[in-house]
Amino acid sequence: PPWPYLTLSYCWGKQHVSVGTTKENFPGRTRSIPTESLPKTIQDAITITRRMGVRFLWVDVLCIIQPTELDNSDWVQESARMGDYFKGSLFTIAAATASDSAEGCLFSRKGLRFPQRSLNPCLPSAHHVVDQSPLFTRGWVLQELLLSTRVVFWTKDVLYWNCSEKFVSEHGYDCNRFGVYASRWSSEMQLMRNQPCPDRESALVRWNLVVQRFSSMNLSYPRDTLPAISAIAKGIQAIFQDDYLAGHWRESLVESLAWVSTEKPGAVTREVGYHWEPENYVAPSWSWASVSS
Repeated sequence: PPWPYLTLSYCWGKQHVSVGTTKENFPGRTRSIPTESLPKTIQDAITITRRMGVRFLWVDVLCIIQPTELDNSDWVQESARMGDYFKGSLFTIAAATASDSAEGCLFSRKGLRFPQRSLNPCLPSAHHVVDQSPLFTRGWVLQELLLSTRVVFWTKDVLYWNCSEKFVSEHGYDCNRFGVYASRWSSEMQLMRNQPCPDRESALVRWNLVVQRFSSMNLSYPRDTLPAISAIAKGIQAIFQDDYLAGHWRESLVESLAWVSTEKPGAVTREVGYHWEPENYVAPSWSWASVSS
């Protein structure tokens, strides 16, 4: 686009139903959207955008007409473009701490207790506040953050900057160099984002990492399973020309059909209730995308 903009990655929570853009309120929203009518996380994202001197903010629930049983045309069209929206933004605001859009992402907090030169900074573990945050339970976030050129994580205690080269706290500490304090998510994301893919084998390794990570995350609607990683699949497909088949690739289909559904790493789930087939069709039964956790 000819103008800079930011994107927001956040947990919807319970308020998204009443906040979403619909065909009924769309005409009014092209004229104005009262800020006070929005959940606090979106209000805070607007504040951040304005403080950065940027005019535009892309938020899925506002910028996409929400689907209904009678009409999901705008959602189908726009969900296919979401990867491009996040890839094209100046940076993505990641509201990491909030499990609901009513909670916000701007918090009052104390300053750093020790000088920046301290070898043992009094900072929360990046693994704890980022990797184990509510945001990283949400399936859509993998695509949103993996395709974003830059991400700023807003937590209750510290801001974190992540790009293709660095994952650092606002105090300058490299979050990948402090042992147990290191961010496992960042390490995985750096690998998925930057691993060279000169050939088919390396591209498949990257795709398998994506599927493993994505399968451990949650979606509000099972129908979103394949759309939520479609932009990543598009990028992988650009590396080698192959047919994409419901989460699998044609030339490696035989091997990839050997997937198993696991409750935890290394343990095949045999108990009823951990994984189930959605009521409505999501993917063929032979695809890993046909089951939800």
